[in-house]
Amino acid sequence: MYYEAGTTLKTHPHLQYNDGIRRIFLYVGGDLPKDAGEDEKKIQNLLRYISESKEENATDESTQRLDGIVRSTKAKKDVNKRYMKSWERERELIEEGRDKERANTEREKRRADEATRRADEAEKRIAELEAQLAVPLNESPEKNTTDAGRRTTEETAKLTKYLMEQNSSMSKEDAEALARNILE
Repeated sequence: MYYEAGTTLKTHPHLQYNDGIRRIFLYVGGDLPKDAGEDEKKIQNLLRYISESKEENATDESTQRLDGIVRSTKAKKDVNKRYMKSWERERELIEEGRDKERANTEREKRRADEATRRADEAEKRIAELEAQLAVPLNESPEKNTTDAGRRTTEETAKLTKYLMEQNSSMSKEDAEALARNILE
């Protein structure tokens, strides 16, 4: 409920050291010891009232006076209006943050959908190019080996160009390497 701390000397704990600094820690949820004095009871009542500012928590003269001040302050129109404006402003800021986050989420979703669409198109085009590169069964093996070098170079160039069109950030070297891997 109430803790008080002072400064001590670690090297000489037996010596009194009074630098005038007192730290008081108040704990709202604590219970008083049975031998608690009047001051401790007043602090407990005050903390309980501060924690929940309800009329039923105003149990002694001090907290009853405080409750009267709080109620009369809340009853003043200009104070209530300022409080409500600050509360509304806070709510607006929270909603504005949520709106920005929703917009950002939608933008990222559209970007991801577009990337997926482009990847699907690229895979489809690659499958088409692979089908075009397949050696027809009715051709002789000799013809296939003589044309293979020319066809591989042409198809690598076509596939490289296509890959670079689909992904503008891809370098020509990366696109060529990817095209060669696909065609192997």
